[in-house]
Amino acid sequence: WETVSGARAPGAFRLPEGASLVPLAGGRTEGELVGGNLSLVASSIGTGYEISTRGKVLFVEDVGEVPYRVDRMLCQLESSGKLDDAAGFLVGDFTDCAAREGAATLSTQELIGQYLARRGKPCLSGLPVGHGKINATLPLGIRVALDADKGTVTFLERAVAK
Repeated sequence: WETVSGARAPGAFRLPEGASLVPLAGGRTEGELVGGNLSLVASSIGTGYEISTRGKVLFVEDVGEVPYRVDRMLCQLESSGKLDDAAGFLVGDFTDCAAREGAATLSTQELIGQYLARRGKPCLSGLPVGHGKINATLPLGIRVALDADKGTVTFLERAVAK
């Protein structure tokens, strides 16, 4: 993460020690940051609260969802055109989202790769945002620059008024 002024700017956010952003697909894009909890984003489709992802950077995270449910929700986003419309993707924590022991299934991370990374749009995973031990604040609604090649997210606007 970094601010417009760079990593040394006052208020710049640094990833916690041991955390790292992992590029799932390379490239660079800019757009408004939208999204949130995958369950809620997917269930809003077809309602008055459905988000627009056209030209935007879509962020997703979740908690307590087994892979087959994550698969269903990502499939719903794909079928509704939300993934094709997005300019890029940020992936936060998927806490307690492992399959039951012995279940023959892809992992949540493999599903994310299938649905998001294969689109050829910039995609970074590993944001400490969601329901994990470390939970940074992600300012939805502001413009961000996502550089998956460098592994950076730059906030292009202030999240609050000065």
